[in-house]
Amino acid sequence: MKNKTLLSILILIILKHNLLFGQIKTEYFETNTDRVYYEVCGTGAPIIFLSGGPGAPPQSMSPMIEYASKQYKTILLHQRGTGMSKNHTIDSTTITLNNYLEDILNVINKEKIKKTFLIGHSWGAILASDFMVKYPEKLKGVILIGAPGFSLDFLPIMNNTIMERLSKEEIDSIQQYSNQLNDSSIDTLTKEELLKKMIRITNSKQFFNPTLVDDLLSLGALNMDINILMIKHLVQSNWNIENDIRQISIPVVIINGKTDPIGVNIPTKMQQTIKNSQLYLVDKCGHYVWMEKPHELKEIIMNFLFQYKN
Repeated sequence: MKNKTLLSILILIILKHNLLFGQIKTEYFETNTDRVYYEVCGTGAPIIFLSGGPGAPPQSMSPMIEYASKQYKTILLHQRGTGMSKNHTIDSTTITLNNYLEDILNVINKEKIKKTFLIGHSWGAILASDFMVKYPEKLKGVILIGAPGFSLDFLPIMNNTIMERLSKEEIDSIQQYSNQLNDSSIDTLTKEELLKKMIRITNSKQFFNPTLVDDLLSLGALNMDINILMIKHLVQSNWNIENDIRQISIPVVIINGKTDPIGVNIPTKMQQTIKNSQLYLVDKCGHYVWMEKPHELKEIIMNFLFQYKN
């Protein structure tokens, strides 16, 4: 009887999930080392969603997929080491920008897509921007949220702003956690908890309303191994696409919060550099626009998609 009750609850959860998002189909493709998964929902012009991080959980994009999938074919890529692709081999040979671009191409080819929209947040915006430069013929349009720009110039700006927003007590706590992490005698579980505490403090400084940080963290943990490897890869390759992106004429919309620690100068420069682009700087909003200003974001996204879907 107990098992039947649990089964009924599970069925209700699945039905509710499908009613909210429509019928979700899980697919995958093979890489040289592992499988990469993605989810497909809805019908119509295709949109590929690219979550941030690097290493952020793909479900962080769910609020946008919920409304977009009612009119469009939404594809949520579970990037290497995240979501259903979390068991992917993680090392310097697999976590490279070219491999991530190939993953997007694999999705496009497997789904037999001629042209798609890309929606990327933060690291996902970097990935979308680089894909736009290398494969413009594959795209209808690109939406960049919390866009970090064309190079790694945003990193010191973002880090310095976050540091300036920390209180003395928060700085002391981070230092304490960091010292504990250097203790070789602590177990893995304790290390994970210390990292979560540090991430919670620094992530809260990316919001206009810092109390929303727990809602963000409830979506899942950042894969720090991926984060470190990819940032190191971008630094070593001196990633910079500013000159290349000047040649792009694909329609682009850039959506950043006015209190995003990236600042407003970088997205403003992006809009001035990309020929066919629009910029929205959202009031009382930080890096996670869909959490702080969901209605404004929805209106911008849906208007853009409708304008360029054909």
